Amino acid sequence: MSSFPPLPADPKPSALLAHSAIQAATTVTNTSYTHISDIDGSRGIYHTDCSCLVSYLLYSSGLTKWLDGIPKDAEDPAVNPPMPRAKEYARFAISLATLPDHQAQDRWTSVARLWDIEEGDIIAWEIPNYPAQNKSTGHVLVVTNPSLVTWRSNQRMIHPLEDGEPRIERSVLVPVNATAAWVSVVDASSTRHQWDSRCSGFPHHPCMRGVGQGFVLLSENADGRIQAFLFREDATPRYYPIGIARLKGVVR
Repeated sequence: MSSFPPLPADPKPSALLAHSAIQAATTVTNTSYTHISDIDGSRGIYHTDCSCLVSYLLYSSGLTKWLDGIPKDAEDPAVNPPMPRAKEYARFAISLATLPDHQAQDRWTSVARLWDIEEGDIIAWEIPNYPAQNKSTGHVLVVTNPSLVTWRSNQRMIHPLEDGEPRIERSVLVPVNATAAWVSVVDASSTRHQWDSRCSGFPHHPCMRGVGQGFVLLSENADGRIQAFLFREDATPRYYPIGIARLKGVVR
């Protein structure tokens, strides 16, 4: 039996992206986090970083028209061929919220509120002054429903037992309070997430780096705008520019 949902008969582009993300996270056999990508999805091999993973998922899902609409990094010679990095995904997602109606995108729209996040949305943030800090320009993730793999290994951390059996809720959001929730995501990362599929042996064994599924915490400010994130409950909150983009339109 497959550990990821069957492909919808008439899928929306966001459903296609989410399906591909779950398939990658639940069939991965060999993975690492690197800025020089080597991906063979048919064999479960994912040596990549966050932005190249999302670009690969869009491309392999037949969503090249959606990928083509995102600006590419043409300044870094190491990115060859030119592809969006995390900062391009973040700037693009943030820009969607400020476009006037006559400039609205045909294939993308903005998600403003935390509680409106859905499966297949893309979350991205940019690290301010990233050249002075590290090679990463930010981070980009795909929102997915929690996979069977993630829930089987981690569901007791979230839900109490009922009559001796775990209570499974297949929601992309696990609310914390009125302004914060854990969001189920698939990404390529070198940082441990909350309830992370890459950490099945943690704390006795180190977490894997690379492609997997876990949760990140997003929080809103008093105006209802998403203002900060946490990779896990013992991490430091980061107040970076955060954007959320949703694919729209029809796959032909």
